[in-house]
Amino acid sequence: MVILLMTFVVPRITETLVAQNVPLPLPTQILITLSTFMSTYWQVLIKGPLIGVFFLQGALQQDAFRLKWDTLKLKTPLFGDLLKKTAVSRFAITFAVLLRSRMPALEALRIVKKIVGNRAMQEVIQGIHDSIVEGTDISTPIKKSGIFPPVVGYMVAVGEQTGELEQLLERIAHAYNEEIDISIQRMTGLIEPIMIVFMAVVVGGIVAAVIIPLLQMSTSGLG
Repeated sequence: MVILLMTFVVPRITETLVAQNVPLPLPTQILITLSTFMSTYWQVLIKGPLIGVFFLQGALQQDAFRLKWDTLKLKTPLFGDLLKKTAVSRFAITFAVLLRSRMPALEALRIVKKIVGNRAMQEVIQGIHDSIVEGTDISTPIKKSGIFPPVVGYMVAVGEQTGELEQLLERIAHAYNEEIDISIQRMTGLIEPIMIVFMAVVVGGIVAAVIIPLLQMSTSGLG
């Protein structure tokens, strides 16, 4: 609605104001500038993001860039923590299910690596795989990863020592699923009022920028 207003409605109103030689306040001048830009370069505004997405998809096919991109996603405020918890939960529950089905740990890790959906997490899982091949434990690369929360590494270590790794992984997945639900609720509760205030400011600003000069024109006409 804002794009339609700025591209088609506002230019017609502002043309009338300019033709009447009405003194334009600063908000109206800013609105006219933005409206002119959007109506003139609307194709660029539409095609630009699409081209950007196209090049981003191409860049993500390169392992080095994908690793940096996925690492950056895990560090982004608000969403990064949610993505990390989701990846940890997915890793834990899938690994637990495969181990319970008597699948060898190395084969299970190769499958888990394909479904976690994050290149940085895949690097950690590859480190776990290599650690098992070298005859060491699973928890050490998890603790050193910087991606898995420290508590996950310690719980996996306890699971290895007690022979209850599957049960501990299931507990990890259950705990993080609960945290994911809580995080989504908090995020939704935070985003909704921000969006409402943002839209109120945008729409209110457009209306004010149009009505103020109209009122001035009406007042001067009455005078």
